[in-house]
Amino acid sequence: MNRLEAFAMVSAPGQPLEMIEVDVYGRSCRDYKYAPQSLRDLYQQNLSDKTFVVFEQERYSFLNIWEAASAFGAGLDDRL
Repeated sequence: MNRLEAFAMVSAPGQPLEMIEVDVYGRSCRDYKYAPQSLRDLYQQNLSDKTFVVFEQERYSFLNIWEAASAFGAGLDDRL
């Protein structure tokens, strides 16, 4: 099985990585049917204590990053 055949198999209708045609600013594009609609949705769907970012000796979980990003966003919103 080559790469294109493998991709066709995992992105076929009914599969978790199913691809669909969507309209983006008037242009037809392929998109994952079950993909999160935004980065915010992606984070919310994956909140956990599992390691997400490693920088030198520091480790941050999905939850740590979500909390930091939320605090940063709230700070920006307060300034407006």
